[in-house]
Amino acid sequence: MPDGGPVEGSLYWNYGLSYYLLFAHALAATTGDDQGLLNHPHLLETPHYVETAWGADGTFFTFNDTQPFFTGGAILADLGNRLDNSLLLWLADYGIALRAGQNPNQIHVNLGSPFEMFLWRGETPAPLEFPGIPTLSTLDNLELGVLRSDASVSPQLVLGLKGGAGNLTHHAQPDVGSFILQVDGETLLLDPGYYQPASTSHSVLLLGDRGPGVLGGTLVEAEEKEGWRTVTIDATRAYAPDRTLPAQELSHLDLQVTPVDYVSCPARVRRVFVMSGDAAIVILDDVAVGESPSPDSGTEPGTTVHTLLQSNGQPMAVSDNSWTIQGSKSAIGVRFFPPEESRAEASQVDRKFGESWLFEKLAQAGSMDWHTLRLSYPHQATAPSVMVLTNLSQLQPDQVSLSRSPQEIHLLSGSRTLAKFKLSDGYWYAQNL
Repeated sequence: MPDGGPVEGSLYWNYGLSYYLLFAHALAATTGDDQGLLNHPHLLETPHYVETAWGADGTFFTFNDTQPFFTGGAILADLGNRLDNSLLLWLADYGIALRAGQNPNQIHVNLGSPFEMFLWRGETPAPLEFPGIPTLSTLDNLELGVLRSDASVSPQLVLGLKGGAGNLTHHAQPDVGSFILQVDGETLLLDPGYYQPASTSHSVLLLGDRGPGVLGGTLVEAEEKEGWRTVTIDATRAYAPDRTLPAQELSHLDLQVTPVDYVSCPARVRRVFVMSGDAAIVILDDVAVGESPSPDSGTEPGTTVHTLLQSNGQPMAVSDNSWTIQGSKSAIGVRFFPPEESRAEASQVDRKFGESWLFEKLAQAGSMDWHTLRLSYPHQATAPSVMVLTNLSQLQPDQVSLSRSPQEIHLLSGSRTLAKFKLSDGYWYAQNL
């Protein structure tokens, strides 16, 4: 892809591109001409993919058909050496250290082609310290994004975002608008990756009995300034009429729903993500089920929106519309604000990873515990729901308050503003703090 990475996920990035590089180097060695393969413009964008897909837990994000492991060693060694890229060189040597046993967190390692990695690593030394990584990065073709609270190897908050570039492969998931949240290097909101072809296995929105497809999500409005970062996923086209979910998929959540009463795509499904320093993630879900893009249609009876969170750790209720999720070394709070004069119905279901083999191994070892938290509320086009995910080392969920007006929404913690949103031309946007 032009972004330097794969549609399928990191597993197939390692699998496919390693063989590509092996052929290109062999061609150059035998004929003296690589036919432009080693300097293809898409290949040279590999650092951009790595910057966007690398997680704070030492693995790549698990969107689409992959699992949580360190991979791509030969790719990192070759491109790091030939592009003199400090991040790729550091990661290549990091992978070698993991394979050599310097792996206290028991990260699963799949270097791919260790012999080629040795040949292509070159003599350029990697920096002794982690060289830093962008705090905001998006891939326009792959429709992936990441927000980081700082540029270190393990920021306090890392948010991976998934759009809808699934049109070139069957190794894709119906997860437009989903996300992964890592806190202090630990994944607390997960994506189960391979062998999970159900919308109900991802942190997405369900509109009645309709979930997102693999296509139709676009990352827009990416911006950052002084600790404040935002990206919006416009998932409207992902909720096409053929995305009515089968009863078997809904049974994952013990969920019985009334079919939605619209026959085409919804007018809008926009998820606005804001990272407020290292304290919180704020998500505004701007949904209008009716045919008109105007926000003036008001409540549409019979349509229920279900917000799904896939957690590593059992959600524990703190109060109405507040929960905590405890990991092995970190924790988050969840504060949910449904539309005005509404109350969210909450339920949770224990989940099994099944064929998602590395996640299943982690679950058996006690380091993964998958649950789905479902928050359901009556849809109102004029009053979006807002969810705040707090870093519990910084902020308790019940310390967050919300104020609304027809044109603005403010999220506060005491006198501190966490996020501001404004209605403009019928759509809600994050405001720069």
